Amino acid sequence: MLTESLYERLSWFEDGLCIDTDGSFVIKETKKGGEGEVTCHPRSQVIAFNGLEGKNFYSLTNKKCADGIIFEKSGEDSWRLHIVELKSTISNGDWHTAKEQFAGAILHAHALIGLLGIPKIDEIKCYIAYRKDELRPREVNPAAYKQQLGHSARKAAHIEWSQATKIKLLSLEVDYIKVPMNRETKTGELTLT
Repeated sequence: MLTESLYERLSWFEDGLCIDTDGSFVIKETKKGGEGEVTCHPRSQVIAFNGLEGKNFYSLTNKKCADGIIFEKSGEDSWRLHIVELKSTISNGDWHTAKEQFAGAILHAHALIGLLGIPKIDEIKCYIAYRKDELRPREVNPAAYKQQLGHSARKAAHIEWSQATKIKLLSLEVDYIKVPMNRETKTGELTLT
Protein backbone atom coordinates (compact mmCIF):
# COMPACT_ATOMS: atom_id res chain seq x y z
CA MET A 1 0.00 0.00 0.00
CA LEU A 2 1.34 3.39 -0.99
CA THR A 3 1.23 6.35 1.38
CA GLU A 4 -1.13 9.28 0.90
CA SER A 5 1.88 11.51 0.28
CA LEU A 6 3.09 9.22 -2.51
CA TYR A 7 -0.35 9.22 -4.16
CA GLU A 8 -0.29 13.01 -4.07
CA ARG A 9 3.15 13.05 -5.69
CA LEU A 10 1.96 10.70 -8.45
CA SER A 11 -0.68 13.30 -9.33
CA TRP A 12 2.14 15.68 -10.31
CA PHE A 13 2.82 13.60 -13.45
CA GLU A 14 0.98 13.73 -16.79
CA ASP A 15 -1.96 11.34 -17.11
CA GLY A 16 -0.94 8.00 -18.58
CA LEU A 17 2.78 8.45 -17.85
CA CYS A 18 2.78 6.26 -14.73
CA ILE A 19 0.64 3.71 -12.95
CA ASP A 20 0.62 2.19 -9.51
CA THR A 21 -0.49 -1.41 -9.18
CA ASP A 22 0.24 -4.72 -7.51
CA GLY A 23 -0.98 -6.64 -10.56
CA SER A 24 0.31 -7.23 -14.07
CA PHE A 25 0.89 -4.26 -16.37
CA VAL A 26 2.33 -3.60 -19.83
CA ILE A 27 5.44 -1.70 -20.95
CA LYS A 28 5.17 -0.65 -24.62
CA GLU A 29 7.51 0.53 -27.33
CA THR A 30 5.61 2.48 -29.97
CA LYS A 31 8.38 3.67 -32.32
CA LYS A 32 7.79 2.55 -35.91
CA GLY A 33 9.74 -0.61 -36.68
CA GLY A 34 10.39 -1.41 -33.03
CA GLU A 35 6.83 -1.78 -31.80
CA GLY A 36 6.28 -4.31 -29.04
CA GLU A 37 5.01 -4.86 -25.57
CA VAL A 38 6.03 -6.80 -22.50
CA THR A 39 3.58 -7.83 -19.80
CA CYS A 40 5.28 -7.42 -16.42
CA HIS A 41 4.33 -9.45 -13.37
CA PRO A 42 5.50 -7.84 -10.10
CA ARG A 43 5.95 -9.47 -6.70
CA SER A 44 4.51 -6.48 -4.85
CA GLN A 45 3.26 -2.92 -5.29
CA VAL A 46 4.88 -0.99 -8.16
CA ILE A 47 5.01 2.47 -9.65
CA ALA A 48 5.72 2.07 -13.36
CA PHE A 49 6.68 4.80 -15.83
CA ASN A 50 6.36 4.10 -19.56
CA GLY A 51 7.21 6.50 -22.37
CA LEU A 52 9.69 8.82 -20.68
CA GLU A 53 11.90 9.03 -23.77
CA GLY A 54 11.52 12.56 -25.08
CA LYS A 55 10.24 13.74 -21.68
CA ASN A 56 13.70 14.28 -20.28
CA PHE A 57 15.16 16.00 -17.30
CA TYR A 58 16.94 18.50 -19.54
CA SER A 59 19.89 19.14 -17.26
CA LEU A 60 21.08 15.52 -17.61
CA THR A 61 23.86 14.92 -20.12
CA ASN A 62 22.45 11.50 -21.09
CA LYS A 63 19.01 12.26 -22.54
CA LYS A 64 18.37 8.64 -23.57
CA CYS A 65 15.91 6.59 -21.57
CA ALA A 66 14.70 2.99 -21.58
CA ASP A 67 11.06 2.20 -22.29
CA GLY A 68 10.11 1.40 -18.70
CA ILE A 69 11.23 2.55 -15.26
CA ILE A 70 9.62 0.53 -12.48
CA PHE A 71 9.88 1.06 -8.74
CA GLU A 72 8.83 -2.05 -6.80
CA LYS A 73 8.22 -1.82 -3.07
CA SER A 74 10.50 -4.27 -1.26
CA GLY A 75 10.09 -3.20 2.37
CA GLU A 76 8.71 -0.49 4.61
CA ASP A 77 11.17 2.14 3.37
CA SER A 78 12.94 0.35 0.53
CA TRP A 79 12.34 -0.25 -3.15
CA ARG A 80 13.83 -2.17 -6.08
CA LEU A 81 14.42 -0.42 -9.41
CA HIS A 82 13.67 -2.32 -12.63
CA ILE A 83 14.57 -0.87 -16.04
CA VAL A 84 12.97 -2.38 -19.17
CA GLU A 85 14.08 -1.77 -22.77
CA LEU A 86 12.40 -3.32 -25.83
CA LYS A 87 14.37 -3.93 -29.02
CA SER A 88 13.25 -5.57 -32.24
CA THR A 89 16.82 -6.81 -32.89
CA ILE A 90 19.92 -7.13 -30.75
CA SER A 91 23.04 -6.43 -32.76
CA ASN A 92 26.39 -4.94 -31.76
CA GLY A 93 25.13 -1.36 -32.14
CA ASP A 94 21.73 -2.10 -30.58
CA TRP A 95 23.37 -3.57 -27.46
CA HIS A 96 25.53 -0.47 -26.94
CA THR A 97 22.50 1.79 -27.53
CA ALA A 98 20.48 -0.24 -25.02
CA LYS A 99 23.21 0.19 -22.40
CA GLU A 100 23.14 3.97 -22.97
CA GLN A 101 19.35 3.86 -22.56
CA PHE A 102 19.71 1.83 -19.34
CA ALA A 103 22.21 4.37 -17.98
CA GLY A 104 19.94 7.27 -18.94
CA ALA A 105 16.99 5.53 -17.30
CA ILE A 106 18.98 5.08 -14.07
CA LEU A 107 19.73 8.81 -14.09
CA HIS A 108 16.06 9.59 -14.73
CA ALA A 109 15.10 7.17 -11.95
CA HIS A 110 17.31 9.02 -9.47
CA ALA A 111 15.52 12.25 -10.36
CA LEU A 112 12.15 10.49 -9.97
CA ILE A 113 13.21 9.10 -6.59
CA GLY A 114 13.56 12.66 -5.35
CA LEU A 115 10.19 13.74 -6.77
CA LEU A 116 8.43 10.68 -5.36
CA GLY A 117 10.17 10.83 -1.98
CA ILE A 118 11.38 7.23 -2.25
CA PRO A 119 13.89 6.85 0.59
CA LYS A 120 16.03 3.92 -0.58
CA ILE A 121 16.72 1.72 -3.61
CA ASP A 122 18.05 -1.70 -2.56
CA GLU A 123 18.67 -3.21 -5.97
CA ILE A 124 18.72 -2.32 -9.67
CA LYS A 125 17.96 -4.78 -12.47
CA CYS A 126 17.83 -4.18 -16.21
CA TYR A 127 15.74 -6.26 -18.59
CA ILE A 128 16.14 -6.29 -22.35
CA ALA A 129 13.24 -7.69 -24.35
CA TYR A 130 14.03 -8.55 -27.97
CA ARG A 131 12.61 -10.39 -30.96
CA LYS A 132 15.76 -11.22 -32.93
CA ASP A 133 19.21 -12.03 -31.50
CA GLU A 134 22.07 -11.23 -33.88
CA LEU A 135 24.68 -11.54 -31.13
CA ARG A 136 24.43 -15.31 -30.77
CA PRO A 137 27.89 -16.76 -31.41
CA ARG A 138 26.97 -18.43 -34.69
CA GLU A 139 25.53 -15.16 -36.08
CA VAL A 140 28.30 -12.75 -35.08
CA ASN A 141 30.17 -11.18 -37.96
CA PRO A 142 33.96 -11.57 -37.46
CA ALA A 143 34.30 -7.79 -37.88
CA ALA A 144 32.56 -7.44 -34.50
CA TYR A 145 35.76 -8.71 -32.85
CA LYS A 146 37.77 -5.68 -34.03
CA GLN A 147 38.27 -2.68 -31.75
CA GLN A 148 36.96 0.44 -33.49
CA LEU A 149 39.56 3.10 -34.13
CA GLY A 150 39.03 6.18 -31.98
CA HIS A 151 36.79 4.41 -29.45
CA SER A 152 37.81 3.51 -25.95
CA ALA A 153 38.31 -0.17 -25.27
CA ARG A 154 35.07 -1.84 -24.30
CA LYS A 155 34.02 -5.41 -23.96
CA ALA A 156 32.84 -6.81 -27.28
CA ALA A 157 29.06 -6.81 -27.37
CA HIS A 158 28.74 -10.49 -28.33
CA ILE A 159 30.94 -11.58 -25.38
CA GLU A 160 29.11 -9.38 -22.89
CA TRP A 161 25.74 -10.50 -24.29
CA SER A 162 26.47 -14.22 -24.23
CA GLN A 163 28.65 -14.57 -21.11
CA ALA A 164 27.75 -11.83 -18.65
CA THR A 165 24.87 -11.47 -16.24
CA LYS A 166 26.05 -8.07 -15.01
CA ILE A 167 26.89 -4.90 -16.88
CA LYS A 168 28.67 -1.75 -15.77
CA LEU A 169 26.43 1.30 -16.01
CA LEU A 170 27.58 4.63 -14.68
CA SER A 171 29.56 3.54 -11.59
CA LEU A 172 27.31 0.55 -10.86
CA GLU A 173 27.45 -3.18 -11.54
CA VAL A 174 23.88 -4.02 -12.54
CA ASP A 175 22.17 -7.36 -13.18
CA TYR A 176 20.64 -7.71 -16.62
CA ILE A 177 18.13 -10.25 -17.79
CA LYS A 178 17.28 -11.19 -21.38
CA VAL A 179 13.58 -11.48 -22.23
CA PRO A 180 12.92 -13.14 -25.62
CA MET A 181 9.75 -11.90 -27.32
CA ASN A 182 7.48 -13.60 -29.84
CA ARG A 183 8.49 -12.39 -33.31
CA GLU A 184 5.00 -12.54 -34.79
CA THR A 185 2.95 -11.04 -31.96
CA LYS A 186 5.76 -8.71 -30.81
CA THR A 187 4.94 -9.54 -27.19
CA GLY A 188 6.77 -10.95 -24.20
CA GLU A 189 6.29 -11.87 -20.55
CA LEU A 190 8.47 -10.73 -17.69
CA THR A 191 8.34 -11.65 -14.02
CA LEU A 192 10.16 -9.00 -12.02
CA THR A 193 12.81 -10.79 -9.95
